[in-house]
Amino acid sequence: KPAAGQKIKVELLRREWNSTRKTDADGSYRWTTEVEDSSVESQDLSSQEKPLELSFSPPEAGYYVVRATAQDGAAN
Repeated sequence: KPAAGQKIKVELLRREWNSTRKTDADGSYRWTTEVEDSSVESQDLSSQEKPLELSFSPPEAGYYVVRATAQDGAAN
């Protein structure tokens, strides 16, 4: 059931994978990869009974994630 008037934060995140070669205790090498998300743009909205439309324009090519966060009455 739609809930109008809820605050929503919508973010456009650019995701990058950073790989490095590390030495193990026995002297062998292994690759480790870490994921890094950086916020490119964000918008604060309020929910409505009808769906909202929102658009983002990524500034450059890459892998992007759209994340929307909100809280319910129990602060979840």
